[in-house]
Amino acid sequence: MKTKMMFVMMCAFFWVVVEAQEAGYGFGQSSPLNKNILCDPRYQKMADGVVLVNQSVTGFFIKTTKGVDAPRILMLRQHYIDPPMELNKIYKIALTFRYQSATCENPITEPVRITGNVLGRIVFTGFSDWTVVEILYCWSDAGNFSIPVIDCGWNKRPMKNREKVFYIGHPRADIKKGGDGIAYAYSSASPDVIPVFIYPEMGIVEDRSSGSPLFDQNFYVRGALRGTDCFSDHQEALFTRITAAWEKGLGAILDNGNTGVDSVESTNSNMFFKQSQWPVAYLYPLAAVISGGQAHISWTVGWSAISNYRFEIWRSLSGGVFAKVADLSGSATEHVDTLPVGYRGGAVYRVVSVNSIDSRFSFTQEVEAKVGTATLVDNLTAQPTGYALAQNYPNPFNLTTIISYQLPAMEVVELAVYNMLGQKIRSLINGQTQSAGKHEAIWDGRDDYGNVVAGGMYFYKFQAGSFMATRKMLLQK
Repeated sequence: MKTKMMFVMMCAFFWVVVEAQEAGYGFGQSSPLNKNILCDPRYQKMADGVVLVNQSVTGFFIKTTKGVDAPRILMLRQHYIDPPMELNKIYKIALTFRYQSATCENPITEPVRITGNVLGRIVFTGFSDWTVVEILYCWSDAGNFSIPVIDCGWNKRPMKNREKVFYIGHPRADIKKGGDGIAYAYSSASPDVIPVFIYPEMGIVEDRSSGSPLFDQNFYVRGALRGTDCFSDHQEALFTRITAAWEKGLGAILDNGNTGVDSVESTNSNMFFKQSQWPVAYLYPLAAVISGGQAHISWTVGWSAISNYRFEIWRSLSGGVFAKVADLSGSATEHVDTLPVGYRGGAVYRVVSVNSIDSRFSFTQEVEAKVGTATLVDNLTAQPTGYALAQNYPNPFNLTTIISYQLPAMEVVELAVYNMLGQKIRSLINGQTQSAGKHEAIWDGRDDYGNVVAGGMYFYKFQAGSFMATRKMLLQK
């Protein structure tokens, strides 16, 4: 027998009281996300594509056309994340997987949280609060684990009127739930929005459901929950269309293979998390200026929660070899370097983030210092006129080496390390679009799972556009 109950929800900037029927599978009153995902095969099919982000909001993985070697992409809405994440900056993000009931019965079985950390770069944000994160690295504070995930497929074509839809999320950062509705092809609010009608017996949208992906009956993502219409007799959940953000930059991210397709299918794969504290800090763009015989170098890091790293400052004068001139603590954000007496030229500085425990290099940037100027450079000299892949340095090496290459124009770049059997053991650059100029990548002697590889001969393969090159390198221990 259904019972009526009163409960409160926050919608836009108002608190309203709504009377709703108890619905679903006895799974609580966070309607329409009030159904146990294990009680509906549609929810089960897509549940592994949805995660709880920073114990606060819903996020979901989404497929790109580049393929399995491309960085994994996470989408979310961040209006509950404080402070907001900024474009092109890098953040530590906690992802909670499979936070859902283990059985379909009522009462539910309280799940055990499985949480891993990722390092993510914000590659799209701003439009209608869409936020896209490119995942750079995965690690865990409490043990190694591998977990299956779904990179959700998408469809950017217009929806049909009164099309049946469903969505999955973590309302109020609660356990994972599902909900249903009817999508309308029109919108009184904005052409950017898909209004989804929620039947009164399905209840209301609970606070913090934002970010829940909207799926059609073919399991394509069509949008993400933005909010609700608080002023109608029925409930409308408002989802921002994928197509609305497409021309704003989202299309270049999801169709990074430049295929021109309207839809892609979901894929299944595993995410691997290595037990460790993330060993180093990512650097933001550097600046350097020479004044009075001194070079003033400054930088910032991606976050402040990590402390077991240090910085090394390396300097090259007049195009010469790099020499280390300083070794700094992880709290440093600037350095003043005194140039040789009488030196009047410029200098190139390399700031390297290093693991304090095992001295493993992980991230570096270079900046050219000129008298009275400060310029971050990817291309340290004149723009290259052709492609080139340099020999790694040092070579032979013990765990860490630098691989340099140049691009004459903006290109999609792939760089990977292979063993003597031709097996790929480490992806260093996975389909990233990079500008013309000189670039570097660091290999720390580890495979994609964080394991140190055996000493011996390895190959590194570089591809940019139609250009491809391979070189050998020797790891000695």
